[in-house]
Formats: sequence, structure tokens, C-alpha cells
Amino acid sequence: WVLSLIGVRDKNYAVDEVQANARMILSEITRAVKSAAAVVSPVPGASDAVLELVRSAPQPNLTLALVDGILWRTAVGDPPLTISSRRVEIIDLEFANLAGATTERTNLRVRLTVRYRDPASIDFTFAESVASAVSLRQ
Repeated sequence: WVLSLIGVRDKNYAVDEVQANARMILSEITRAVKSAAAVVSPVPGASDAVLELVRSAPQPNLTLALVDGILWRTAVGDPPLTISSRRVEIIDLEFANLAGATTERTNLRVRLTVRYRDPASIDFTFAESVASAVSLRQ
């Protein structure tokens, strides 16, 4: 009975960690997109695992990219920063530029799957896929 409670506590910890990171990652991506002037990559109608944004001068372009399960934020002249925790890994990331020829506003769909990084115990096994859409403020 005690082992069962410990297993439930471990599972709840993994769920909380994954969900908190997923929310924080989407929040950071949304903030970056809303403050951007334009999207370089992916081009309209395409999708990619890398998002490159043009920011207003004098700020350099911003790149969000997945490296070894961690989301990195890079701007020319600044050191790269991790957006996600090292306790979780992003196993799938897609930025889709939904803008078309007749669309005035750039809309991006963001999809990602986050899972807990501790494969040592089945109690810590948890993954969650989330999706959101965000528009540039133009």
C-alpha cells in the first residue's frame, strides 16, 4: 500500500513537471511571436522545427530551435538561453506558418510533445502533447 502511494506521488510529480514546462514553453513562444515584426522561417504555408523571427530595431533576429530535447532561444550577440527545463525533454516540435497569399496577418501554429526525462522508473513516465496558435501583432 505504501509503495502504491509512493508511485502515485512520483507520477503526480512527473505530470506536474511536464505540464508546467509545456505551459511555460508555450508562453515564451507566444511572447516572442507577439513581439516580432515578421517571421523569417518557416515561410508561409510551410512548417519547421526552427522558428526565426525578425524583431524591431535595434534588436537582432531571434531563433527558437530544438537541440537534444531542449528548446534554445538565440539572438545574435547574446548568449543562447534554454527555455525548457533539463528535467523534461521535447520529443516533437513543429512551427507551422499558416499565412497564405490573401492573409494579412501572420498566424503560427505551435505543436510540441514534452515528456519527463527519468526513464529509470515507470512511475515517472509521462508525456503530453500540446498545441496553440499565435499571431504577430501587426
